[in-house]
Amino acid sequence: MPKYFLRYQDTQQRSEFLQQFAEPSAAATFSPRHDDQLLIADLTPESAALQAAAGVEVFDDIEFHIDTGTPALATLPLNATLAQVMQQVGAPGAWNLTRGEGSTIVVVDKGVADAPEFVQKHSPLSFSLDSSNPWDSAFGHGAMCASIAAGTNAAGGRYNGVAPAASILSVRVQSVLASEVYPAYTQLLNLRNQGSLLGPVVVNNSFGVQSCVPTATPADHPFFQILQDLAGAGMAPVFSAGNLHADGLCGNPPAACGPNTIWSANSLDSVLCVGAVDWNNSNQTLPHANSSRGPGQFSTAPGKPDCVAPTYGEVLQKGGYASSLWWGTSAAAPVVSGLLWLVFSRSLNLGVALTVREAFDIVLRTCRSLPAPHTCVGAGLVDCLAAVNAVGTGDNAPPTPARAGADPDLSAG
Repeated sequence: MPKYFLRYQDTQQRSEFLQQFAEPSAAATFSPRHDDQLLIADLTPESAALQAAAGVEVFDDIEFHIDTGTPALATLPLNATLAQVMQQVGAPGAWNLTRGEGSTIVVVDKGVADAPEFVQKHSPLSFSLDSSNPWDSAFGHGAMCASIAAGTNAAGGRYNGVAPAASILSVRVQSVLASEVYPAYTQLLNLRNQGSLLGPVVVNNSFGVQSCVPTATPADHPFFQILQDLAGAGMAPVFSAGNLHADGLCGNPPAACGPNTIWSANSLDSVLCVGAVDWNNSNQTLPHANSSRGPGQFSTAPGKPDCVAPTYGEVLQKGGYASSLWWGTSAAAPVVSGLLWLVFSRSLNLGVALTVREAFDIVLRTCRSLPAPHTCVGAGLVDCLAAVNAVGTGDNAPPTPARAGADPDLSAG
């Protein structure tokens, strides 16, 4: 039975529905505390239509997918590894200023298979929505994303990620349907509101909608609203652009910077959307030409993707390491998630208060310009050293105390 997002006119109408659940096989699966007019429920399409006829706003579920890229060993540059990717984005230079201390990465995935890269980096707030272990997975995708963003070689791991001193909060979901990811976001908001999840937070979402045509999802879908709520609470959402452009799904010419293939949540202005490039900073040839093109279904000027990051070579997977020509935009997103953690960490060191939007702006205005149009590469290749150096300059300069002895605002996000 499909799941639906139901938005009632008021709390009384929602309560009446819960009290009069007519279908024995139906189940109200989730009632978010932060939004007492919303309900996620299993309903037949006929029952959903009756709800709509009664004045309830009814939204379909959103089916996201995880794509692990194109495994291959041939035609890679010599010594192509995550370490080379780190050099390409300037991460080692940024580590002289910050390694991500005091920051938290949230990896929303099907669990993170534990590895030496994550020793002493487990956030005690890691969770799943069932009884499964968030630090276990039969799937290597979550470990890849976590290691790229914040892995460390300090305890036997092979490579450092972008923010090797950041802690990792694994959020394990059984699927990446919006109806399952939404409750996970709600739990993050609950932890934030309870004062348990403190400091700068970045939420990595390496999944997307597989479609070559615009989705039917309306712009006011509750899933999109909760992403805005995360950003408003100081938790920065990062999404992969998708892997749809050329032979990945849609069959468009590899060198073309259109048509649009960035859909749904990945295209929202409230998220940072990341495309992928190769070791030559290009996504004009396969397989990197599969990186989805903008301007995005819901974004405004200048549109999506916001930026690009390299993805190729040897990375951590479940139980070891594997090499590929590319790992999809799934592996580009955590590069930028790690960079945001460096930016937030640097802001803490300097006593600079950064909103999520300000952190996004620092990342984008310090990108290295690339020759391709914005719809292919956004603002360009992310530059960790330039971004970290930009914290505390211009509009983000440290605040001056209003009087002698006054303390500057040390909050971030």
